[in-house]
Amino acid sequence: MGGVVPEADGQKGFLLRCDRKIPIDFDRLAQRSDLSQSGEVKKAGPVKYAADLTLVQALTQAGGLTPLAAGSRVDIIRGSPEKKERIRVDVDRIVRSPGSSQDVRLHPNDIITVPQRRF
Repeated sequence: MGGVVPEADGQKGFLLRCDRKIPIDFDRLAQRSDLSQSGEVKKAGPVKYAADLTLVQALTQAGGLTPLAAGSRVDIIRGSPEKKERIRVDVDRIVRSPGSSQDVRLHPNDIITVPQRRF
């Protein structure tokens, strides 16, 4: 994930969902780890990190996905403020087939984003 292009205003971003325009402060999300910007989970916010914490466990601690969540397009944003990496994970597949799809172990300060599914 390359982040917001230099000429964009990261504080005044938005997400279009059907006919709704939802404001998102990408600077707060990516640079300051403000997890209130993180999407379709029932209880957005920080999750207590443990050395063996996985993505599915973190999502469970956040109350699980909402009915509108796109579980097949969950992103983990990892790295320093200067260099971010986006890791796309199909959580739906992990949950459906736990033996064949490996859950992702999280790192400290990972940010999980869960988009709304497309209609």
